[in-house]
Amino acid sequence: MQRSVYILIMLLFVGNYAAWGNPVNFASTRYGLTFRSHTVNQDERTSLDLSPEESFNLKSGFSMSFDLKLFEANLTYGYVFRIILDEISSFDLVTNLNTEKLNYVLSESGRILKNCEFQCNKDSVTDRWMKIRIDVDENGIRCMVDSTMKIISHQLEGFENVKISFGKNRYSVFYTTDVPPIAIRDLRLYNNEGELIHYWRMQQHNRDEVFDLIGGKRAVVENGIWDIDGHVKWKHCISIPFSEKNVQIACDKEDGIIFIASDKYIYKYNIKSDQIEKMEVKKGQPYKAGGSQLIYDRVKHRLISYSILNDSLIFFNFNNGEWPNHPTEKLAVIQQHNRFVDPVTNTLVVFGGYGNHTYNAELAIHDLDGCKWKIDTISSLLSPRYLSSIGNMGNGKFLLMGGYGSVSGKQEEFPKNLHDLYLIDYRNLSCQKLTEFPVEGPIVYSNSMVIDSLNNNFYTLKFFNDRFHSFLSLFSVDLRTFERKSFADSIPYNFLDSESFCDIFLNKSTNNLCSILLQEKESGFYSVDVYSLSYPPLNWTDILQDKYLDNEVDSKRFVYLLLAGIGVCLILLLTFFFRSKKKVSNITTANLSDKNTIGLINRKQFSAIYLLGGLQIFDSNGNDITQKFTPVIRQMFLFILLNFIQNGKGITSERLDETFWSGMDKDSASNNRNVNIRKLRLLLKEIGDITLKNEKSYWLLDIGGEVFIDYATIISLLLEDKLSSNFDSRRFAKILELASQGILLPNMITDWIDHYKSEYSGKIINFLLEKSKTVEVQRDLVSMQKIADVVLLHDDIDEEAIRLKCIALYKLGQKGLSKSRFEKFRSDYHHLLNEYPPFTYEELIKKL
Repeated sequence: MQRSVYILIMLLFVGNYAAWGNPVNFASTRYGLTFRSHTVNQDERTSLDLSPEESFNLKSGFSMSFDLKLFEANLTYGYVFRIILDEISSFDLVTNLNTEKLNYVLSESGRILKNCEFQCNKDSVTDRWMKIRIDVDENGIRCMVDSTMKIISHQLEGFENVKISFGKNRYSVFYTTDVPPIAIRDLRLYNNEGELIHYWRMQQHNRDEVFDLIGGKRAVVENGIWDIDGHVKWKHCISIPFSEKNVQIACDKEDGIIFIASDKYIYKYNIKSDQIEKMEVKKGQPYKAGGSQLIYDRVKHRLISYSILNDSLIFFNFNNGEWPNHPTEKLAVIQQHNRFVDPVTNTLVVFGGYGNHTYNAELAIHDLDGCKWKIDTISSLLSPRYLSSIGNMGNGKFLLMGGYGSVSGKQEEFPKNLHDLYLIDYRNLSCQKLTEFPVEGPIVYSNSMVIDSLNNNFYTLKFFNDRFHSFLSLFSVDLRTFERKSFADSIPYNFLDSESFCDIFLNKSTNNLCSILLQEKESGFYSVDVYSLSYPPLNWTDILQDKYLDNEVDSKRFVYLLLAGIGVCLILLLTFFFRSKKKVSNITTANLSDKNTIGLINRKQFSAIYLLGGLQIFDSNGNDITQKFTPVIRQMFLFILLNFIQNGKGITSERLDETFWSGMDKDSASNNRNVNIRKLRLLLKEIGDITLKNEKSYWLLDIGGEVFIDYATIISLLLEDKLSSNFDSRRFAKILELASQGILLPNMITDWIDHYKSEYSGKIINFLLEKSKTVEVQRDLVSMQKIADVVLLHDDIDEEAIRLKCIALYKLGQKGLSKSRFEKFRSDYHHLLNEYPPFTYEELIKKL
């Protein structure tokens, strides 16, 4: 009986916790809502509506505060907010950085009552967070900008019907499209007693909506830019074209400066200011062959070119624009090698590479002020290779990950992709193998890795080296457990062996991860592309928000929930008491989703489209035809398919044109659409009974019963379950098995797909956590594990999921694995939130 009581209480609290969620407080992340302003047309400007469904009833007064950031631009005039009282009076904050003014304006029926002006020096307020606060009651308004306060005295009423909007709004006669270039965050609303009643942090969000952390009140955003999205999605900073291959690249990681040396010019790109300088080369050129052979010496502020075949380092003279003469370089024997500069010893360290049909494992060391290479081989300690990733650990040690090579070093003797990790000491030539990762396929890595010594992990980029049209994906490795974590967003990358190059570094001036790509864009033409990602990186599931309760500030609501929960608990206890008279089996390891029960989920390879875990398409003969879908056709097909599955409706031609060919004129867009639709129809014929039709100007899909689509199946099953009042073990097993295949289209990163991903993640997490509370699943420890695994796939620090995981493992007798899994969760939780979970492992299992 005591055990039953504990289980019920635990389910009660976990249920309440799941219903309201827990606000993620990423201490090191950037957040806020940035507004699109006059640089775009009126339809594309930003609005934030705090009262989209119903007005606020704020009795006899209220207070509002938020952080405001102003940006410099050609046009800076616009409405920060507009508050409407009873559809008669309005109170506005209007900014115009060009005239260095902030104005609080009170009006009634179109007549200006008060205009309270604050002077603001442009240089002192631009690009910094200011504190804005207003206190409104029946006698007037107290206005504050930082520590400066002014009072508007006027009798006010209409607090039972208050509308609040920021930026653009469409409220009848109060509408405005004048939006200033601003950002806001930490928006709080208080009642007339000073009690915090709503708090929109502007951090986690659902793209076009955000919920307050107190009672879950929904606010609607149109055309907003979420600053935290910069931690998820790579930003393309610049593309610099070249007609020559193998231009040389070096980085100043401290200040975020990228140097590019071509035959004719030295380019200097500042990532923070987004400014590029070009200096003509009057004489000479750097060493160059496959891969980069250029470094930047920050200590002496000099650009250095090197070649393993020549002892002399050469330095570019910025004063006269000349490279010194040097011997003509032969075919490099270390194409795509790894390199780094040890700042402590002022030493250049070069490892590995490929040339003359040979992979090597040589360590070449050169003092930046010395005159000779010191070269040793460690081929007896590890396989010779190239296309590896390297990271300086300090004290003469560095990490080396993966690559492509062979045991003998000879290209003809079974070369393969390598998935190992070594710690190497270049001073004494020692080598320690740390781990061997599971084989992922033809994967190689960026030239460098970013080491986070504080959290004992590193980040690097991986890509497929068996194809030209590849893509770079970011992932991290925990140096304690060697577990890898992937991040969903990717960068397109054209890999052409020695004629391409990619690298990653942490720009310390902006705290951004920066990736640099040298690639062939079209035959004979190349480009250097720079991308940026706010640090630390996150996944989309990390920043998705649901309505939840901030239990630190709304204790009353918590008490109501607790009292309601106690009532439910008493009812359940009585039910258990009477049932206990019957013979009821204990919790067992009976598996709702074992093979005998399922017999349902076989991965069909004929006429099948898989979206969960990654896109894979099979034709009617069982052939994988995924690669036949070009990027444009693939996106267009998925755009139509996902909309059709979710809404059962078609897509207009205009919407297709706006999404995929927005930069073209109408005729060009129409032509591109028709060409790609013809190609798509031919590909659909190969799949089987699936046809793209145009009915009443809408493009939609006619999908026959023989075509299997995993995402459509799971959505249908979830709807079926929602309409049913009974637990169906077979349906549950099918949903769980499908959900275990992975998240929706993890490698597809584009704006239009985000809400499909977030909606699916929300649906599957809510479904599984709800089912975890049923008696049937509570008795099935294997299914509990699977539920936890799927939820953690979408949100790796979900507290309820880790409870289920650890409890199931513990009860199955895997106590050591249970403890280690919790420790990893605890480490991830601390890494992301800068705090530890609110419960310990001992608290989790002490009453089991």
